[in-house]
Amino acid sequence: MRGRCNWHAPQPITKTPPRITSSHQGDHSCARAAWRHAKLMELGQGDAALTEYETSIEKEPDRFRGLYGAARAAETSGNMPQGAHLGREVRRSHGAG
Repeated sequence: MRGRCNWHAPQPITKTPPRITSSHQGDHSCARAAWRHAKLMELGQGDAALTEYETSIEKEPDRFRGLYGAARAAETSGNMPQGAHLGREVRRSHGAG
């Protein structure tokens, strides 16, 4: 499926972005974005991570990892209302409650 991220395998946090292999199809920016989001969260930069996640959510609105990561980033940055809203979006779009 071209243009849609299908890279969902958990990866360890490293100092460099993931190496893209021929097994990854389509747009490789998703893997790099996931690395960026995780790295920002690891560094305690919830505000910056939330901004990155919101950009990703605009491109792929109902992606579980995007919504869940954005909710975590919002809560990490102290934005509890946004975190609660995004948590409800995760449950709404993925049928958990």
